[in-house]
Amino acid sequence: MQVCYENKPGSIAWAFVLVCIAAYYLFKIVRIYSSDQKAKYVGSGQFLTLFAAIGLFVTIGSFFTTIMCVLNFNKGLKDYRKP
Repeated sequence: MQVCYENKPGSIAWAFVLVCIAAYYLFKIVRIYSSDQKAKYVGSGQFLTLFAAIGLFVTIGSFFTTIMCVLNFNKGLKDYRKP
């Protein structure tokens, strides 16, 4: 909803949340393959890596989409939005 109403602080906060989510996914990928944690992920490491990689890809795409929307604020969206 921040984009529809051109709420810049809300959109920037959402971009920060997306960066935090991406950092978490990277942390989990590194942790899955670290030597001291490898025993925990013996049967599920590949599946969790796939899930984290897909989640990271979607999160990065959402981040860049959010940034593009913020850069296009005040360029006419409000004129076409229904009240």
